Amino acid sequence: TRFHRTLRLIVAVQSWYRGMQVRKAAAKKIREARRKIAKSSRQADPTQTLGQRTTSALEVLLTTRNLSLVIHSCHSLVVSTEFSAECCRRMVETNSIEVLFRLIRSCNRSQPHQQLLKEALQILKNLAANPASVQAVFECRDSVDSLIEQLQMFRDKEEIFSPAVETLRLLFEDPIRAANSSLLLADSVQRLQAVHDLLQHKVELEIKYLSRSKATTSANLKQLQRSSRSVQRVLNLLNRH
Repeated sequence: TRFHRTLRLIVAVQSWYRGMQVRKAAAKKIREARRKIAKSSRQADPTQTLGQRTTSALEVLLTTRNLSLVIHSCHSLVVSTEFSAECCRRMVETNSIEVLFRLIRSCNRSQPHQQLLKEALQILKNLAANPASVQAVFECRDSVDSLIEQLQMFRDKEEIFSPAVETLRLLFEDPIRAANSSLLLADSVQRLQAVHDLLQHKVELEIKYLSRSKATTSANLKQLQRSSRSVQRVLNLLNRH
């Protein structure tokens, strides 16, 4: 009927109008977003580009002993080495990996040193994950021993333990590196096995404690189990040949 045709026409016009309003509002939001991006680009500090941040951070790392500045520079290098293979290559070329290991070996269990260790080990993990720098990490003097030492000292600090053991895993993913380490660093492998055995013992003690308290799990048990499994993965890589 004419009434129904008129009603359908009205509904169609209303739908078209509402759609036009929605598209208009969306276009306005897009224009506003573009304006903000353009403004941000104009105001961007050229010293904060990834390459410049890497240069500044390396300069601090190589020339200063101020702990807070070194921690800040390491934090910048965490970002640089995660996203840029070129930054990883520059760390190799400037001998910064050796500097990182010297810093790591000089640290104790104080809170500032733990913060430095967390950043430095994260850098090493990023470097070990990058083909441009992994061999340099492995060949650095006492690199494997230094990493295992962190596992021994900080098995109760997952934020330090985790990047250290992950760096070892990345180093030993290559069968040749793993085989060389098994032969040349037998004492280090034994120390790594001792870390695993101790963690497993702590897992068993925690399970017994939880059973007496009628609990099934705990945050501490989960952390111990994660740490034990991660060390076992490294041992499996070393013993696969």
